[in-house]
Amino acid sequence: MNKPKYIFLPLFLCIAMLTVCSCCHFAKKKSYPTTNSERLHILATEPQFWSRIGFTHDPTRLDENGNPKFYDGSFNQPSNTCNVFEQAGVKLFTSILHNGWVGVDKYNYAATDITLDTILKDHSERLYLPRIKLNVPIEWALANPEELYVSSKAPRDRAGILKLAEKMSKYWTTSGWRGGVPDDEGRIGLQSFSSAKWKQDAGTALVKLLDHLEKGPYADRIIGYQVAFGACGETAYWGAFNRKVDLKGDFGISHRRAFYDWCISKYGSLEALRKVWDKPDLDLKNFTVPEPQQLASDKTTVESFFHKGPSGQKCIDYNTFFSKMNAFTIEHFGRIVKKETDGKPVGVFYGYLFTQSNTRIGHLAIDQLLDSPYVDFLCSPKQYYRCAPGWPGGEQTPSLSIGRKKLWIDELDNPTHLNKKDKRGPAANMDETRTVLWREVAKNLAFNNQSFWLSSVCSLELYGLCGYEICRRFF
Repeated sequence: MNKPKYIFLPLFLCIAMLTVCSCCHFAKKKSYPTTNSERLHILATEPQFWSRIGFTHDPTRLDENGNPKFYDGSFNQPSNTCNVFEQAGVKLFTSILHNGWVGVDKYNYAATDITLDTILKDHSERLYLPRIKLNVPIEWALANPEELYVSSKAPRDRAGILKLAEKMSKYWTTSGWRGGVPDDEGRIGLQSFSSAKWKQDAGTALVKLLDHLEKGPYADRIIGYQVAFGACGETAYWGAFNRKVDLKGDFGISHRRAFYDWCISKYGSLEALRKVWDKPDLDLKNFTVPEPQQLASDKTTVESFFHKGPSGQKCIDYNTFFSKMNAFTIEHFGRIVKKETDGKPVGVFYGYLFTQSNTRIGHLAIDQLLDSPYVDFLCSPKQYYRCAPGWPGGEQTPSLSIGRKKLWIDELDNPTHLNKKDKRGPAANMDETRTVLWREVAKNLAFNNQSFWLSSVCSLELYGLCGYEICRRFF
């Protein structure tokens, strides 16, 4: 069926901008980068295209043959889109790459290899930045209930947690749960970020994957790694993007114990902790994290907003711990990547300081990552507010400040006029779409040490698939 020609105009506009923006590195040198300084230079100067290819269920779901399942039955459409961008001069591609971890001490790289072959096999000039999610398989979650995220309304004992996990596991998705659950929605998620066992087992899975990749046929074309975990893979705690107050905080077994140990280490002794918190009878048995209502903070006065007083110190300590555990986890995986790949660049989603509930998602330890030798770049989707035509747009993070120490990569997630369902300020027509696209690209070109990637879903829309379920990822 013939499609109206105008439907492709935004795509070709994006392509034209990408061609102008490219530093033409590959036009001068077709060999693959061999040093990490070259790889970082490419990440900083070449626009990326984020592809739908490789999008698997998270947590992993297996097909009848025991292989990880993709969301899509075919990659023909996203492959065609990649080809169009490649023809325009784009050389750097990124997508989700399955980590191969499918169960307790079980690994399967079928989805991994299919993704690599689809993107790279017949395209010798392409480079690749995989996004690797390290959330646990369902089998691992059910085998380790004491290591799971648990909300304030969920059971606190192992047997109760396991029973709820068995009930809710069929609803877990990339955000932790998918909605439409009669009851108990969001009461329990996947791994706790403070779980030492998760970090050990996920680290083992990461080492095995990196060995598979770095000894594989595409090793010299993988120029770095984006580590991902948590809600939407954005290093955000489970429940982070849910507005329910009672999902704030993790009351899981390993998380409570990790917070207790951290507090004892911070204050030097249990007696000192009792004094600071004004809890003379405090011990490990009655120790817990602050209730969600406490963490939510009372905004009626400055004192209550900043949790003034002994009772508030518990909230301050927990919010600090919450983000530090997240940053330590990021560094843990970054350290592994650096060791196993001879120092290839590492990055993560982090630093959503402007538009999210920062304490809820664990993104307040930004200074720790800016000083870390195990993280080279940070990224986030663009700001989802004030982004319509005529508005300033913007980001979720102080990217100029971050750019003084690390590379910042911006996800241009802007709705165009072809997306009629997006309520966040879509463009009404082609002229408005052009305005939005130029605004976002010009912003990144003007900022120092800042790059960007384009989302595949814009192109899916441009090919007429307006009703596609995943069109929330929209350029």
